Amino acid sequence: MYSSKVTENNANCNPTSVEYLERKLLIRSSMERMHALGFSLTPPYVKGQTKGQTERRWKIYQLKRAKLNEVKWWSTRWPGQNYGIITGAISGIVALDTDDEEAEALLRDRCPATPVRQRSGSDRGIHHIYRHPGFDVANVVKLIFRGKRYRLDIRGEGGLIVGPGCRHPETGGIYTEVETWTPELLVCAPVFDPAWLEINGQRTARPKSPDAVRSDFQDTPIDLDGLKAKQQSGRDWLAHCPGAVQGKGRGADNYAYSLAVELLWAFDLTPAEGFPLLFEWGQRESNRDSGGGYWPWTEREIRHKLNDAAAEVQEDKPRGHRLPSSCYDEQVAALFAEKQKVKIDERPPGDLADGEQTCSLNAQNAPEATQEPTSVPKPLGAAQSPRHAEDQRRRRGYRLADLKMLPSPKWLIKNHLTTNSLGAIYGAAGSGKTFYALDMGLSIASGSAFLGLYSTLKAPVLYLSGEGNAGIYKRIEAWMTHYGLDYPHDFVTVPFQFDMLVEKEIDEILTIIDLDLGKPPGLVVVDTLARYFGDGDENATKDMGKFVRLLDRLKARTGATILPVHHTGKDEAKKERGNSVLRGACDFIIATKAEPNLIVSCDKQKDAEPFDQYLCKKHIIRLGTDDEGEEITSCVFVPTDLIEQKWTLLTKTKKDFVQTMWAKVKGGWFTQGDCRAATNKSKSAVSKDLSELNHVVDRHNEQYRIKPGFYPFLRNQDSELNKGG
Repeated sequence: MYSSKVTENNANCNPTSVEYLERKLLIRSSMERMHALGFSLTPPYVKGQTKGQTERRWKIYQLKRAKLNEVKWWSTRWPGQNYGIITGAISGIVALDTDDEEAEALLRDRCPATPVRQRSGSDRGIHHIYRHPGFDVANVVKLIFRGKRYRLDIRGEGGLIVGPGCRHPETGGIYTEVETWTPELLVCAPVFDPAWLEINGQRTARPKSPDAVRSDFQDTPIDLDGLKAKQQSGRDWLAHCPGAVQGKGRGADNYAYSLAVELLWAFDLTPAEGFPLLFEWGQRESNRDSGGGYWPWTEREIRHKLNDAAAEVQEDKPRGHRLPSSCYDEQVAALFAEKQKVKIDERPPGDLADGEQTCSLNAQNAPEATQEPTSVPKPLGAAQSPRHAEDQRRRRGYRLADLKMLPSPKWLIKNHLTTNSLGAIYGAAGSGKTFYALDMGLSIASGSAFLGLYSTLKAPVLYLSGEGNAGIYKRIEAWMTHYGLDYPHDFVTVPFQFDMLVEKEIDEILTIIDLDLGKPPGLVVVDTLARYFGDGDENATKDMGKFVRLLDRLKARTGATILPVHHTGKDEAKKERGNSVLRGACDFIIATKAEPNLIVSCDKQKDAEPFDQYLCKKHIIRLGTDDEGEEITSCVFVPTDLIEQKWTLLTKTKKDFVQTMWAKVKGGWFTQGDCRAATNKSKSAVSKDLSELNHVVDRHNEQYRIKPGFYPFLRNQDSELNKGG
């Protein structure tokens, strides 16, 4: 794990200190300056195994440069935190990192001096920056030169160095430029040659994406016309490939991977060059889930397939060579082999618009596939053939046998939350609903039992915290202390508000999932609904309906359970406040109430029996003291003993009834007549009370007795009455 110095230097600076403010401005100005020089930057990082490693997703920036607005957002989102510079063709540089005088002496002896240098924060390391030679340069750790190992690292294709202005995680020193890096200074840097250090690097030039190579540092111009021709050929081929269907055949993942392999190797494309083509395919309407619904592929998924495909080893097979059929799906092989047999679909006259062409393939070699429509499919009409409509439609009808094949929901938390669903938690202000939702999220992310009782399905969790952010870290630490667990790495908090009535805000949440969480979440908590409702009216059907639709979109894109936390109105008996559209759309609803402990009940459970109401007690956790010596505390809610729960959850009328009979007979047996005599109630009222108290009172024939487990509560009540007397 990272040392305590790392946390101190990188993450937990006092936001009010002068040092922190100076560091924040230094990092921001350095990032914008490095971006202006044409370098590909990585998102800032907090923790990792080494000083150059980032927790957030950064490898995508080996293939594309971040835009300036992204860089500015990083410096605002993670102020004062370290960032990285990607080396290689995308930034046009190669970095030689020396860590001692011996490595420096080797570099002075073998390599020409470069004016572009940076002192590392360790006071002994120096980064020597050279211009990229135009061919791939391998990364080397602790170079072996003529049989001797030196503390000299070479950062080539896809390498990473810490940028100027960053702080060293161990010493706290600042990375500083020997001379301020400018475009004029970069041009003066020599072009790196692996022969200087006797490295057998790859010397064969190959075309790259304009986004992945700095053309201003290259002597040979890129053949853009040839690249466009190859991309167009790949796009034409993909036009005849049907979308992926989840759970069918070899599986959607294998099918998408086979397309990526064929796209890169058969058409001689790099991952960056093939990305726009495969991403367009992934957004088609023919990509469906196992239930027939629309299932688009995310940017992260497409990049993952292309990167895996680029690593496919084909000995003695140059790029542009067709792969053997064993390397990809037979379905794709048939489509490619039949490329020359494409015919104009024989549809009735007038069914084709001017200039429109549709394609059909040999049914013996491939499934039915047509050119993907560029707009919403037309409804089936007299001039439209059923086969054409079948190819275009996004949804289908189901019979009983089909319905039985649909995947059944799994428990994310036993008896509480199901996977890939929409639910809600509501309660009055101060009822403990945030503590409860936070406990759910941490339990799922860690895979531990919720409340120590209910099993969970371990999954990543995104917690959108729109309020109470000043104390949320104390609540997390209290949970960790109480259960004796480490912080779950797959639990990410976003302490910012979003307007979830705006689609672009949903896209930003998806970006955070991709970059910060790094994997599809199992649960997304929205705390609270009011903080994420923007300017909408909670009582308006239109606004609440749009909110639910965008939550459904977030659910469809991530496969997660979406859990907004909501408030009650002034009258708690009227359930959650706002329009009833939310309640109608939810698969489950959980209510919380504080009296003074937390009472939890299930208002709705669509696909299972509602769980029984239960009680949780507040348990204070001491976390230490602040700068003034005041004790820092937080709390967790823990379930009470079952007998105590049953007694606490009784209404006052029922408690009075039981106490009256306890005072009359103590632990003895009694009849309904004894109850009528002691309480002055009618026969029907006594019979109703006894039937509703079946979990408190034992019955044998026509006689009743209070269960022995409740004696302590009744004795305590007697003691309090005697003290009062």
